[in-house]
Amino acid sequence: MDITSVIVVFGAVSLSAERATELVKKLVPHLGKQWTTDSGERWRKFSLRAITVILGGLIAFAAGDQIKEALPILKNGVTWKEASIIGLFSAAGSDMWSQALGYVNKAKDLRKLDLEEKRKRATA
Repeated sequence: MDITSVIVVFGAVSLSAERATELVKKLVPHLGKQWTTDSGERWRKFSLRAITVILGGLIAFAAGDQIKEALPILKNGVTWKEASIIGLFSAAGSDMWSQALGYVNKAKDLRKLDLEEKRKRATA
């Protein structure tokens, strides 16, 4: 087993769990919007993290055969115990994916502003 396999498994589960959490936020709109109070916002973030852990565990359990092939150390396959651990670690990576998504969105916004500015100059 090499570190690349571990990174690929955790990265794939993390990304999948993050995307699934985004779907949950769309289905439950008040989870997708920042709350006005500090305690409410902490509760919202905790809830989202817990949802990501659960979804990461479910995804890892569902992909158990593929994970077993990638990580031979799991000789007996992915049980709920292993799936829970993978889900927990993948949720820890969700902040990284959220931050990366934020950077991509900011870059798109900057590109859009740059194009609008170029259009204004071209018409002036």
